[in-house]
Amino acid sequence: MPIPFEVETGPYAIGLYFAAILFLTSQFIPKPLPQGEPDSRDRGTTYLFWLPFFGLALLVLRPYLLGGRPHPALAAAGGVLTVIGVGLLHAARYKLGRLYTVRVNIREGHRLVTDGIFAVVRHPRYAGFLLSGAGVPMIAGSVVGVLAFTLPLWVASLVRLRVEETVLFEVFGDEYRTYASRTKRVLPGIW
Repeated sequence: MPIPFEVETGPYAIGLYFAAILFLTSQFIPKPLPQGEPDSRDRGTTYLFWLPFFGLALLVLRPYLLGGRPHPALAAAGGVLTVIGVGLLHAARYKLGRLYTVRVNIREGHRLVTDGIFAVVRHPRYAGFLLSGAGVPMIAGSVVGVLAFTLPLWVASLVRLRVEETVLFEVFGDEYRTYASRTKRVLPGIW
């Protein structure tokens, strides 16, 4: 049975497929722990993260749609951003261990994690989303990738970050304020 679309096989498309798989590993490997009851403070932000997944599927199915072949330096920079971003996603998830949740949710026995990668920035997963969100479409040189994947991922990340910060300030109070005073949100020394 023929495939209903033509699969791109150029080096940039193959790089894009690899980057997409790498990004997806940070979301589904290891399998998230049971999430418990939805927390009303999450405000449904989890659903915002489905939009970039649809954008990523579009990008993978049509890597060069309205883009062209990228400049090799652009593709290489995108690859580096993606690898660093996915590395941050995995490092944060590993450090959080059983405290990691897909939704904003305070678990029983929850404690504030401020060491490891969290000593550098308060939200390394969102830093990872911002970096890999920029990097993946750069590999294909795709304007549509930026519109369909990067922007939705950045919007979802920034909305979620705001909700998560509000909850952390509410739950951990002065402990979180002290932590926030010595670390930046996602970009060391900047923001």
